Amino acid sequence: MTLVLATGVGITEGPVWHDGTLWLTRLDDGGGEGAVLRLDGSGDDGHRVVVAVATGGGANGLAVGGDGAFYVANDGGRDHTGTSGIQRVVGDDVTFVATTAPDGRGFRHCNDLCFGPDGWIWFTDSGARYGTSAELFGRGAPPEDPGLVCRVDPATGEVQVVDASLYMPNGLAFSPGDEVLYVTDTVAHRITVFPVLDGGRGGLGPAERTIAVDGNPDGMCLDQDGKLYVATATGGEVHVMTPDGSVERRIRWADEAIPLNCCFGGTAGTTLYVTDAGGMTNVARDPAADHARERIVAVELDVAGLPLHT
Repeated sequence: MTLVLATGVGITEGPVWHDGTLWLTRLDDGGGEGAVLRLDGSGDDGHRVVVAVATGGGANGLAVGGDGAFYVANDGGRDHTGTSGIQRVVGDDVTFVATTAPDGRGFRHCNDLCFGPDGWIWFTDSGARYGTSAELFGRGAPPEDPGLVCRVDPATGEVQVVDASLYMPNGLAFSPGDEVLYVTDTVAHRITVFPVLDGGRGGLGPAERTIAVDGNPDGMCLDQDGKLYVATATGGEVHVMTPDGSVERRIRWADEAIPLNCCFGGTAGTTLYVTDAGGMTNVARDPAADHARERIVAVELDVAGLPLHT
């Protein structure tokens, strides 16, 4: 069963289930209005999304630490002029944990994040703009300015780059047992699979393989059986995939859909929550955008999600 919980919510990302509540992020609406959002419970007028705290820039990926703080991958905003980095949110207090790579270069477009088995935050910096990366991939050229996969110690802010080979690294998630890290490479229409070394403390080994995706993969999550739930932005679906890349199911709820990210939650952990931008006109902030198609979707499943590291 699929339910639309809320509409007209803006371009949302980073869903995470925490303390009995669905939390989300809102990307920059063009005015630097990135924020952490909360989905309030249902009533006579249904669910509603409220702003928990403004982050500035463009709030994208979201995770909850063992300290109870929210951590946000802020992409710097739609015009790429704001500060991009990893933010820590406690109450109304928003501070940056990291804004630069080890070489001193500022991050360009921090996109998604999760906690690793080492207790560090693992995140992607998608690098060059979509059009630039897509053009290179389309003609078979290697990335000239690749994106980064990084890890940062939330206590000290120390950053390490663990991969710099992908066109546009985006969503990322660890497998059961933390044997591999899956990273979506959006413009390359694939997921790259990296072996995790020494519980993450040793970084990543060379990529083992890639998994082809029908569409542009964005955020993703895993169930307790190790299957991948991949939000395919241009495909308009969430693909349920086995670790070898077989598509077992395509979850679809509307003709006009741009799923950006997903997570498991709910009382039994078997509800898949999806953020849906509602069409390319909405993503592009076109005057013809139909904001009623911006949706938070819930899909009831018969399997629970993989517990997340905190």
